[in-house]
Amino acid sequence: MNAVGHHRTLDSLHTLDTLNRLDSSRTSDGLCDHGRVPAERTPQLPRRRVETALRERIAAGEWASGQRLPPVAQLAAEYGVARGTVVSALRLLEADGLVEVVPNWGTFRR
Repeated sequence: MNAVGHHRTLDSLHTLDTLNRLDSSRTSDGLCDHGRVPAERTPQLPRRRVETALRERIAAGEWASGQRLPPVAQLAAEYGVARGTVVSALRLLEADGLVEVVPNWGTFRR
């Protein structure tokens, strides 16, 4: 076996060992040993978490059609994320036709 093949084998064994340790850290009730995240769920990306929260607020009627959403900086502080994360979430909502982002003016509910 050459050096490259040997390293690939070691990488595969390391990955398998890591997966086994992760699987064994789950308790019988399906939670990870720290008890906060269900084993079958993976944590959401911050962008998806913000997008989902804004989508729910829009669906609940928090902003009327044409109404301006709070500024990006305010939403970032509210959700505890970077402004770029909020911008990414708003782009996803814009692609779905829920909001309109107007540069230098703000984001408006469609």
